[in-house]
Amino acid sequence: MTVILTGASLAVAQEGDSGPPRRTEKSAQDREKMQEMMVWRIVKYLDLNEDQSVKFLPIIKDFFGANDKIRFEQRQILETLLKTVDDETAAVGDLKNNLARLQKLREQEKKEQDAYLGKVKGILNDRQFVKMHLFEDKLKHDLFRRFRNRRGDQEADRSTSPEEEKK
Repeated sequence: MTVILTGASLAVAQEGDSGPPRRTEKSAQDREKMQEMMVWRIVKYLDLNEDQSVKFLPIIKDFFGANDKIRFEQRQILETLLKTVDDETAAVGDLKNNLARLQKLREQEKKEQDAYLGKVKGILNDRQFVKMHLFEDKLKHDLFRRFRNRRGDQEADRSTSPEEEKK
């Protein structure tokens, strides 16, 4: 669930190639709206009762917040690596240090996910816990389907000439 929920919810504004990605107030608002939508969708999908919702909501919001920070740091390191890996003047030690930092962040992300799953397992019944894991696949499928549909619509628009539309 980590990859999709946080990946889908993190929009980072960039100003050209002038440095690492920067968070803007708009991107923070967009990210917050996306996270609220995701929380609403998962609560609805899991059919949580009021008691479960009261316990679940702070846990998932904390999880999103922690992963938000991790993902942002990962993107900064990845961007640095991508810019410097082919630069013969870049110090190999710096490349290795950045790679080690990236690996630590991935391990931290896994720990956050394990802690999150441990907390919610005590709140959800077994069926809801399974549904929570299925939610990731369901969301991924929905996002890819929407993307394909949009892309298909755009390609159809491009393939239809103005003369064909008049017929």
